Amino acid sequence: MNLIYLSTSKLHRNRANLVQTLHTVQALVRAGCRVELFMPPVRGGADVDQRLKEVGIENRLDLRPTQLLHSRWKPLGFLPLCLIMRRRLLNADRILVRSHYISEALVRHRIPHWFEVHDVGHLKREGYLDRLVSACTEGTVTHLLPISRAAANALEQAGAPGERVKVIPCGADYGRFSSVPLPGPEAMRFLRIMYIGRISRDRGLDIFLHLARSRVGEVWLIGEVEDGEELLRGEEGVRLVPFVPHRDVPAWYGRCGVVLLPYQPGLTTSTSFSPLKLFEAMAAGRPIVASDLPALREILSHGETGLLVPPDDPGAWLEAVEALRSDPEMAVALGKRAREAARSYSWEARARRLMEIE
Repeated sequence: MNLIYLSTSKLHRNRANLVQTLHTVQALVRAGCRVELFMPPVRGGADVDQRLKEVGIENRLDLRPTQLLHSRWKPLGFLPLCLIMRRRLLNADRILVRSHYISEALVRHRIPHWFEVHDVGHLKREGYLDRLVSACTEGTVTHLLPISRAAANALEQAGAPGERVKVIPCGADYGRFSSVPLPGPEAMRFLRIMYIGRISRDRGLDIFLHLARSRVGEVWLIGEVEDGEELLRGEEGVRLVPFVPHRDVPAWYGRCGVVLLPYQPGLTTSTSFSPLKLFEAMAAGRPIVASDLPALREILSHGETGLLVPPDDPGAWLEAVEALRSDPEMAVALGKRAREAARSYSWEARARRLMEIE
């Protein structure tokens, strides 16, 4: 299969969408698919090979930075992209996009493609959901690829034909993350509670503060602080670590006992997301406490592969962490079962799902 991936992810920015795009492409290439990855131009001075290594990419990719995907063309509906690349795009076996701006442009110019859906709510707010459903019904969008069943349900409720909706969850580099040693019972006695990613109120900042103040363990927050930094500065029981390259994330998970994913309902993507850090923590064999949201409930089974608690109930989060600390054997068992379940969410598994679409 010859696939063209049109991505608006920027190689110089540290975002989950970049990690997901690059690892998906690498897995497709390893599976025998020929992929041309078109991306916005790389900011001057950025070392492409170094950036790929930082994201954990080991294989050489057919990476093609182009001004045609620069955001300056958004007001013009990416017209130059569609005009200049039209013949090349029409000759590809498949075209994959995840930006609704690019999808809109391709629909406007009758160029068939797959559209990967990450946030149905955003599509609705941007006024593209109804047009997307129509394009899928007509066949210009040949398949919708939501990353969660929750997103698929929302698309189908909006009128998308079910036979053209294929759920393709995100994943993890299972080999690298599963090489992290499982935590022993002693990890529960001297508990480090970890979260890796962007830090904000809608990602559970208040929950982290409550746990730190309860002295149930030391809270480690690794990543960029989007809001609430003034609350974290100098807070006893909280260790803040700046952003770390994605290739180093497995080692950080190896330093913790419990992973928390306290996403709040107010997070705009919470109704349909498929967070990378969930699959990575699972593959690392960490006991996970996560928000009881439909999209997470698809992946984690309460009491089997993790603990699910009400998102905005600090007391419930404290109770769950204390349960893990008081029963190390249960905590370790949760991590082991999570690691086994994560096999189904490797990048290789994701590539197989994509290549099985007819």
